[in-house]
Amino acid sequence: MNVPSCTDEQLHEKLAQIMQRLAIIESRIAARPQVLEEASDYLNALEASKFLNLTKGTLYSKVCRKEIPVYKKGNRLYFLRSELISYISQGKKNLSEDQDSKAELKMHSLGLKYRNS
Repeated sequence: MNVPSCTDEQLHEKLAQIMQRLAIIESRIAARPQVLEEASDYLNALEASKFLNLTKGTLYSKVCRKEIPVYKKGNRLYFLRSELISYISQGKKNLSEDQDSKAELKMHSLGLKYRNS
């Protein structure tokens, strides 16, 4: 291998350039796993249907009725895991409110006072 000769000053300049490039590469590598972690929060339709314990058909129906938040890229649907968790939580609250109203009606029909009344 034929290595050109250079002065100490040139050698230090080249080393400084290499160190600067290395720092840029390291910062890009450090930033990359964060992007991959964010991408893993997205589910495709099959993964979302399994996550929600729904058939794909039911999932698509809920998407058409705008009940479930969805992102569309081309022909593909993507679901953010945190939004699906929020969707599940909202359903639980609605169910709880529905149960409260049913309990209130039943208690009223029995002539009893419901706790929230």
